[in-house]
Amino acid sequence: MKKISIMKKLLLISALCSLNVYAAGQPAQTPPAEGKSVMRSVDNFMDDSAITAKVKTALIDDKEINSTDLSLSTQQGVVTVEGFVTSRRQMERVDHLVRSITGVKQVINHLHLKPAQQTNLKSYASDTATTSEIVARLLANKQVSSRHISVTTTRGTVLLTGDVSNRQQKNKAAEIARKVSGVRAVKNELSISN
Repeated sequence: MKKISIMKKLLLISALCSLNVYAAGQPAQTPPAEGKSVMRSVDNFMDDSAITAKVKTALIDDKEINSTDLSLSTQQGVVTVEGFVTSRRQMERVDHLVRSITGVKQVINHLHLKPAQQTNLKSYASDTATTSEIVARLLANKQVSSRHISVTTTRGTVLLTGDVSNRQQKNKAAEIARKVSGVRAVKNELSISN
């Protein structure tokens, strides 16, 4: 009996030793690939953010380019530029400037030419201020129900659209718009709802 018991022990020890030898011969387990890909993604994002910041700075610093009409994004070193420029020369200049930034691998150019009449930033700001003032005055006036009135200003010409309750409200809305500084003309296309 003792011989069988000793044999069992030897077999068990032998089996355990062979398992240890087998396990030791296996390559070490590597951490999941997810961790590496997440770190790679973070590094790419940080690199892309740095490239975007460098490009934006270069565009802002360039006196020939109006960067307020441009937007850009970077993904894995590929910079996409979108927006408006006033000439083909500016379009080429933006493209050249972006390509000159370290880290930029490719430029995707989605720039469009803006009509000359839309290039005046002062005019745009003035129209926006005019629209805001008209809307505020309409809201403050108790004679006009302004909830359904839309106001658009383009180069000093005001367009009133939407619905009012009666002709007096329609006329009053136009009168309010005409009294605002900077208004050249008023197109009153308000509808009278029944």
